[in-house]
Amino acid sequence: MTRQRKRIFLIDDDPAALVLSQRLFERLDFEAPLAFDNPRTAIETFHRQGAEAILVDLRMPGMTGFDLIDEIAATAARDHVPIVALIEPDDREGRDRALAAGAADTLLKPLELHDLRARLGNLLELQRLRFELADQERRLEIRLGERTSKLETLVDESRAGRRGAIRCLARALDHRSGRDGQHVVRMSKIAAAIGRHLGLSHDICDLLIDAATMHDIGTVVIPGDILHKSGRLSPVEFEQIKRHTLAGAAMLEGEDTVLLRAAREVALTHHENWDGTGYPRGLAGEKVPLLGRIAAVADVFDALTADRPYRRPLPLAEAALEIRRLSGSKFDPAVVDAFEAGRDEILLIAQRFVEAPGTLH
Repeated sequence: MTRQRKRIFLIDDDPAALVLSQRLFERLDFEAPLAFDNPRTAIETFHRQGAEAILVDLRMPGMTGFDLIDEIAATAARDHVPIVALIEPDDREGRDRALAAGAADTLLKPLELHDLRARLGNLLELQRLRFELADQERRLEIRLGERTSKLETLVDESRAGRRGAIRCLARALDHRSGRDGQHVVRMSKIAAAIGRHLGLSHDICDLLIDAATMHDIGTVVIPGDILHKSGRLSPVEFEQIKRHTLAGAAMLEGEDTVLLRAAREVALTHHENWDGTGYPRGLAGEKVPLLGRIAAVADVFDALTADRPYRRPLPLAEAALEIRRLSGSKFDPAVVDAFEAGRDEILLIAQRFVEAPGTLH
């Protein structure tokens, strides 16, 4: 299925800022944006022909960027069009208000080349892969209606294509975080192994692999300097990090498929704790969905055994002991029991899918 080519919208009441931003786009691989100094004209054009993405200055006279986001947020969310709010460096209130209203991310003014390339590029890649996943689902439905006798083959083809698209996105996000892309492979396989030892069905464990692969999809909204920081995060920076759970769940809204429902669940809840001390909602016990509880153990185990600039990796055996120590506080005891029951398989996964030497952290 071929999508009609759409344009990026750039909305700013300052003509000089529009010219400078357009010149910046000329240095990137992105197509030249449609520039608007009148937000009402931009809204009318958006409703008429759609957009690839929308970059809007928040502090405009008359109709502000906040007003524009309020007016188009529902349509943009339905069509998976990312809205990026352009903010001044000290406008923390504006950033939070824009994200709450429906913006997918923010960029500081004046725009900088590397920031625009990384942040907007990630949002557009996410959008492309979402359409690819939706196309996979639609093609499967059509072909199943025409050739029901080949159901098993078609399901396998769809699953392989879907998994390829998911892995592509997850590896891109891993690279942005300074890893080599193997984290999502290890973490998702470990989660599935835990699921098997919990007695989950083959289909649920297979679903868990794909859903867990997208657990950190929301990190696309986290500034690179925070993701790559080698020292301890400040309280303000940690609050930024915590946003990735809500952002990931929001990005996976829209298509109501079994996969995306599971992926939203994992993205939102893999940092909740059994004792209620986690985030973003402070859920406790079985109020944390099971897939989130499983993903939490898999994610922490892999993090403990990975080499990072702020600490050396734990040996696999010591990391497994740390998982046991956190049973009943951070982790569901039943999930920890399943982790230990599948320990041999999990250690083999950790040893097989190792990070490449020289990976940037």
